[in-house]
Amino acid sequence: MFMRLIFASHLVLIVSLFALVTEVNSQESERRFSITLQGGVSLATANDVARLAGAFEASSGIRPIYGGSIQYAISPLWSLEGTFHMGTFENEEEVSFNFKNDYMAISIRNIINLNQLFQTNRVSGVINPYILIGIGALMSDLESDDGPYENTDLNFIGGIGLSFYLSRTIDFFVQYDYNIVASNLVDGRDFESRNFESDQFATAQGGLRFNFGRSDARHSSWRRPPVEIFEEDYERLMALGNRIDNLERRTVQRDDEIKRLEQKLLTQNRQLEGIQNTQSDIDSRINSVESQLANIDKTLSDMDTRRARTTPPVPDDEGLVSDLPDGYYVQVFASHSLSSAQEIRQNVITKLDGTLENPSDMVIISQRQNLYEVRIGAFESRFADTVDVLRTAQNEYSDAFVITFPRPAHLREFYQPARQE
Repeated sequence: MFMRLIFASHLVLIVSLFALVTEVNSQESERRFSITLQGGVSLATANDVARLAGAFEASSGIRPIYGGSIQYAISPLWSLEGTFHMGTFENEEEVSFNFKNDYMAISIRNIINLNQLFQTNRVSGVINPYILIGIGALMSDLESDDGPYENTDLNFIGGIGLSFYLSRTIDFFVQYDYNIVASNLVDGRDFESRNFESDQFATAQGGLRFNFGRSDARHSSWRRPPVEIFEEDYERLMALGNRIDNLERRTVQRDDEIKRLEQKLLTQNRQLEGIQNTQSDIDSRINSVESQLANIDKTLSDMDTRRARTTPPVPDDEGLVSDLPDGYYVQVFASHSLSSAQEIRQNVITKLDGTLENPSDMVIISQRQNLYEVRIGAFESRFADTVDVLRTAQNEYSDAFVITFPRPAHLREFYQPARQE
């Protein structure tokens, strides 16, 4: 009766899990719901030494199995899985009794992703080792010399596995499980002389995991760790963010002022249309309007001057720029030779094809004293915008780094030739 309750609870959990994730998963920023299809072999020997291959009274040997599972990622570290597999145990030795057990195993498992536990996904984004532990039921349909026997027994599972990233939708995995059944009758015999009190077997499986969710999202277990930065860099970013916020507020205020002036100008034009009594009055109003227009032009000119500092540089035919606007750059190379810098620039443009929309405009050469420096930029808004480009550049140039302009006050004299401060 207890085993039936476990089986019923297992089915209810799987159905509830499926209903929950199909409703929620389409709105997640990461994929969490997965279905697996798998196959492999069961291992059940009577050799006390080779315990990793199971422990039966009589060896069943290597037998094919197949199954599947439903998995939900509670977090990048921890997933919950409901799984089943089917197979057969059959005596392969010449002993005084024979048995054949067509069984089905179901279980609920906890999966711990070791990449997330130890932060090794900084190094590898395509291999994810994991461990698993779970509990389930083994439903036996046994035929032996002692007659037929059907029963459902508690089953404890532990194992290890490796996932391989193929795409956002599909992972390939290999897995080893060890099963300890709370029964000594899985192989049809219960010998008191044996050195173990329960039948045990192992499985070795491989299969495909299909991850469901948004088309642009990856499975939660492949989440990259957050980028760590130094405290001084964080403070600079926060200061730059505050500066940008202030500029945006000032821009809004300028826009409001321009609208107010335009509205005032419109009002005055209407007033001018109604004033025709004297030419002097009309001239006076025209002069007033012209003065206000001059103020608007000055305001627009000042705004253009400020915006010019953030205008992306345009390299000449040799790839050189005369000034470096404010923003973030990824520096990949520096040389005393212009030709060497131009060669590196062309190589970087080729590497970034597909990562940037206009790599030929973004990869530039600036001259500082007797050095020609190759940089990628400018990225105006956030440090995070440089992450993908920096990672691509470091694949070829491991010492590539992010540099910001304007430079700190104590460094500006060293960059004076490259910046028209």
